[in-house]
Amino acid sequence: MRALLIFSIFLLHAGYTDLNCAGPFFILSGAVLGLGKQDEATTVKGFALFMARRITRIAPLYWAAEILKMMQRVDSDKGGLSWSEALQIPFLAKSWFVDDESWLWFVSTIAWLYAIFPLLAALLRFLEVPGNISRCVAVATFAYLAQVLIAIMLLDTPDPDPKRAHKFERDLGAWTVSFYQFPPARAPEFLLGIVLAYTGKTLQGSRARFLAICADLSFVTLLVLFIVPSLVYDPETVPRFLAYALRMDLASPLFFMLLLGMGFGGGRSVVAWVLEQPWSLALGELAYGFYVWHYFILAWDDFLDPGLPQRNCNVIAGWSKELCGPWTLTYRLAASLILAYVTYVLMERPVAEYWARGKKAAQPPADAKDTGNIVAEPPSGSEVVPV
Repeated sequence: MRALLIFSIFLLHAGYTDLNCAGPFFILSGAVLGLGKQDEATTVKGFALFMARRITRIAPLYWAAEILKMMQRVDSDKGGLSWSEALQIPFLAKSWFVDDESWLWFVSTIAWLYAIFPLLAALLRFLEVPGNISRCVAVATFAYLAQVLIAIMLLDTPDPDPKRAHKFERDLGAWTVSFYQFPPARAPEFLLGIVLAYTGKTLQGSRARFLAICADLSFVTLLVLFIVPSLVYDPETVPRFLAYALRMDLASPLFFMLLLGMGFGGGRSVVAWVLEQPWSLALGELAYGFYVWHYFILAWDDFLDPGLPQRNCNVIAGWSKELCGPWTLTYRLAASLILAYVTYVLMERPVAEYWARGKKAAQPPADAKDTGNIVAEPPSGSEVVPV
């Protein structure tokens, strides 16, 4: 699933679709954490370890990308970093501000959502949501209604900077934020993912055939949303609400049902069978590195020389996709995958193996009387699910 989502983001940035799949990554991230051990971060020590595992997986690659981006800015007429940006980078805080709204915003946003996960999990346990299907449905409904209310608020208020309308900038008194990347605005999707995991565990395999059918139907519907608007509308003529719905993931219930059926459909989902193939899982391992580097590759000409945008494949940067034909796009896709593999081997996998060794050493012996609810740590990047 991660491989499919990250490829769709590649196509979005290349201008071949209007459906943004950053939102589904928040749902997927919440679901992965929700399936894990819920009480590991309830103490100060546990929370520190919980955050250390995740930040050490995402931060090094993020900082490397920020350094490269900063070097390109210094060489161009854009100038260097402001003092506020310089402080935001080490603390992954760019999503709270609008100084720089580059594609790396996702890393900052998901890091802050990781930070509130223990609080959300504790609150849901206090409300006795796990194990209660009606309460799971109620919380999922609440999360989606929060998304809709945010949509109504954003569509009824003006953009302070019309050029950044696709980022949904809004003035909050003395503070301007981008709701596209603002962690509180993306928290409902993250919450939806956590509840998805609780729902699946509560069902315990019941209604598997129904869930599998729902998963396949949801996938077909999402595929239509992925293709049709790009065929019917130009980017400038997409109706305002449709543009918002596609960009801010108002189709999240469909993705909720897709993931639920894939994970708890008893292996009956056709989509799950395809995405569980080794090649798909292998590409999923590269998802985070691919996300970080694909924008550099798409806009490589602009990064090499801002005065020569011919063949820049990145439409978001302001160039036409007609300048980047299928062959150019293909080799840039391949280059993104190669670079993602290199950084996975050199940076992501060693960190994942380090934490896996520590977790294995901390586990009680197999013949211990109480082994607890031990759930294997997801592979590197599986909860880092970018844009």
